[in-house]
Amino acid sequence: MARKPRIHVPGSIHHVMSRGNGGEPIIAFAEDWLELRETVAKVKETADFKLYAYCLMANHLHLLLQVGSVSLSRVMQRIQTSWSMRFNLERQRRGHVFQGRFKSLICEDDAYFRWLLRYIHLNPVRTRLVARPEDWRWSSYREYIEPVAGSLADTAWPLSLFGSERLPAVDSFKSFIMQGMEEDPELPPFSDSHVSRAPVERPISGEGRRPELAALAAETAHARGVNLDAILGPSRIRNVCAARRVFVARAVSSGYGIVELSESLGLSTTAVSRMLHEPGVS
Repeated sequence: MARKPRIHVPGSIHHVMSRGNGGEPIIAFAEDWLELRETVAKVKETADFKLYAYCLMANHLHLLLQVGSVSLSRVMQRIQTSWSMRFNLERQRRGHVFQGRFKSLICEDDAYFRWLLRYIHLNPVRTRLVARPEDWRWSSYREYIEPVAGSLADTAWPLSLFGSERLPAVDSFKSFIMQGMEEDPELPPFSDSHVSRAPVERPISGEGRRPELAALAAETAHARGVNLDAILGPSRIRNVCAARRVFVARAVSSGYGIVELSESLGLSTTAVSRMLHEPGVS
């Protein structure tokens, strides 16, 4: 039976993992590390996605990315095909480099997103390749703590989850990552579906239930001094847009997904996702 195509939701964030075929290496020589990174960078230039974290390992890779107009399947097809062709050509070999279809999990809340940042960046530490995440050259960790020209990762929005100013946010980010050094977390099973399987609990309120969206919108409207109908409507007035972004952020932190909010607000998932990533959301 043919596999069902993945559902494409512009603005959605995914943790992707792709292994070498049969557990074999996708990195064979020292120069392969840089060349694989360059392959991902070249695809990123034309495939319309944001890369929030990455970690290249000898026989697999981790990516934490947000798709835009180009589907996740197409993004990964370009990365895997480009690297497979280059890998095989330089070694005069044939056959698959990657083990079939990549695996992915959708990420729908900030708590899980932060957990994934920690999990991905500590991958080389947990496999005892290095003692500290900054010692591994082939991940995005160094790009978070010491930004340099040519960085591959888009670090601005993730760092905003740790603070409004860069230096304090970097310190909080480093502390958060290091708190996981002694943990041995179990990653949820990857699948081809788009059902969220976060290993952390979603925030809840009341008697174990999410607050009603109408209640969250009303509280936000009152706190921001704007009309409730304006928040839930198409108004583009600056203070209303700011209040709407706050409402969306509160709803996501309460356990609502991007798709649910897009349907409630009558907006595209991309528009809702952009609200979460714009500066000033608190």
